[in-house]
Amino acid sequence: MVSQTRSNERREPLENNMKDEIIILDKGLYDANPIVCGHQICEPSYWYQSVRGYYLFHYILSGKGTFENQGRMYRLGEGDLFIIRPGESTKYQADAEDPWHYVWVGFSSVQDLSRAVEQDVLHVPELRYVFEDLIRARELNENCEYYISAKVLEILCQIDRRHPGEQNAPVYVKKAASYIRANYMKEITVAELSAMLNLERSYFSAIFKKEMGVSPQTFLIDCRLNKAAELLALYHYKVEEAAYACGYTDPASFSKMFKKKFGVSPRKYTSTK
Repeated sequence: MVSQTRSNERREPLENNMKDEIIILDKGLYDANPIVCGHQICEPSYWYQSVRGYYLFHYILSGKGTFENQGRMYRLGEGDLFIIRPGESTKYQADAEDPWHYVWVGFSSVQDLSRAVEQDVLHVPELRYVFEDLIRARELNENCEYYISAKVLEILCQIDRRHPGEQNAPVYVKKAASYIRANYMKEITVAELSAMLNLERSYFSAIFKKEMGVSPQTFLIDCRLNKAAELLALYHYKVEEAAYACGYTDPASFSKMFKKKFGVSPRKYTSTK
């Protein structure tokens, strides 16, 4: 109900402009760097054809039209999103009787977006409010680039969430490894990690070892001990301090595991660095 109210409140002013484009400063943002953004109520049969060096999304607020991409033809309407990837030759044309009103946003990214943008066309009525928010970006003046970037990331997130089952094993493992690297000092169990990823424990352990070459538990121990070695050598931590900082409550157990990995005790390791 809230989303519908927002949509109704914005629909009337949107129809007062035939075309409205925001001038964007290239700030070189990392994940989603805005390049172009605007909206247009097209004239009957209006068409556009080009090749671009960035990603470009068009979302149809109303009306109909056609989209051609690499020889594929799509007939689209309200709630549809068509995606143009860098280097693709595309053409899109408004319907002669019911021309479309669309919002567009173009951006570059250093991230691998191949999975998120693999489809030419998506029906995503739930994203209407995000694209209507983009129209209001000009009100932010010099801050609009960050706002648009955030909206692009929201769009990508929503697209990715539509196919949660397609996430492959390497992605799960990368997430788990990232979590361990960030939280090695905490008490982490394989059961908790697999539950956080909504995976069966034995399956998670198997795919982790296949991708990383070691079990999740061994990976955690290595992260802790490597960090402890860094604290001892570079920051001159005491053995007990390094143990506690890396998630060990028993310095004696820590020293035993440290010697097993590095061949020397923590104290001797410190003296040689």
